[in-house]
Amino acid sequence: MPGAFGRDKGIEEKAFTDRLIHPEAALTLKAHEQFVYASTTGTAFTITMPRPEACAGKVVAIFMVARSSTDDITIAGEGFTDVVLNAAAEHAIFISIGKDWIEFPTTGHS
Repeated sequence: MPGAFGRDKGIEEKAFTDRLIHPEAALTLKAHEQFVYASTTGTAFTITMPRPEACAGKVVAIFMVARSSTDDITIAGEGFTDVVLNAAAEHAIFISIGKDWIEFPTTGHS
């Protein structure tokens, strides 16, 4: 079925879902993973950003959708100090400038 601008809606949805992940344990993001809805389920963990060279110009948004007890999510990568998400609904947004990740100023994390 055609979606916006006459494109196939199924293709548009697949293109988005290929970039969306829901981790509950430590991982290193792949270059195509741009939307992260993370939850801690009994253990804290670290999300490591991919190499910035592989993602030049891309935006990555990481949201903590649920938090178990005192378990935090740490985000690590090149070009910024580790970011810690320590409450449900906290988030961080990054853009790759090719050699580093730059964190967008946001509220809601330490």
